[in-house]
Amino acid sequence: MNDQPSVDAHGEHETKPSLLATVSLVLALVPYVLMIQWILAHFWHLPVWIRSILTYVQTELVPVALMSPLIGLVCGCVALVKMRKDPLLCGKWKANTGIGLAVIFYLSGVLLPRLGGGPKAPAPNCIVHLKAVSTAITLYADDHEDQMPSTLEEMVDGTYIPLRSTILACPLTGQKYQFLGAKKIWRTNDTEVAVYCNGDHRGMRNVMFNRGYVRTITPDELEKLLADAEKAGQSDR
Repeated sequence: MNDQPSVDAHGEHETKPSLLATVSLVLALVPYVLMIQWILAHFWHLPVWIRSILTYVQTELVPVALMSPLIGLVCGCVALVKMRKDPLLCGKWKANTGIGLAVIFYLSGVLLPRLGGGPKAPAPNCIVHLKAVSTAITLYADDHEDQMPSTLEEMVDGTYIPLRSTILACPLTGQKYQFLGAKKIWRTNDTEVAVYCNGDHRGMRNVMFNRGYVRTITPDELEKLLADAEKAGQSDR
């Protein structure tokens, strides 16, 4: 094996580690490390500052994660060719592992979605955006004693909503969502409107309630709910 010292007629020679083989393995591992970061950021209850760092790293390193396995694949192939020519080079297992991880990464992204003719993911729509906003508010409230933010934009910090996200506006009309839950307690009222879209969706309106669920209602129903919310706000004063 290449990893063992080679012996010739003149005596024993020490093997040299292949730098390209090491680079191949490291680059091929980059997207898998980012996957682990994503799992930690979304499923573990970590401090806000740690989640913020992990989310920022994931957002900024997406192009790197897509390109690094390809570069690692090339480095691994070159390393194997050099090890064939120079028997004193070792690290064949690193090159093979790097090539294998890179191939698995690209095959899983290209071929798996096509196996079995599975359904495609639905295109983003207003309800999908509102549900994403509901998830963001839930995460924010968990970190702020169940209190909602003062504005929806306050959550666009890379921790609760990605910095370049467009979920705070209706993808159909482009209108920003109206927020009525400033500094209120989250998940306390089934009928109180927290966020709503004022755009026309086939004569209907999309609304997210304080409990977090999203419904499609008529403009008259929305107007009544908004009037009730205004009366409740005036009575609180």
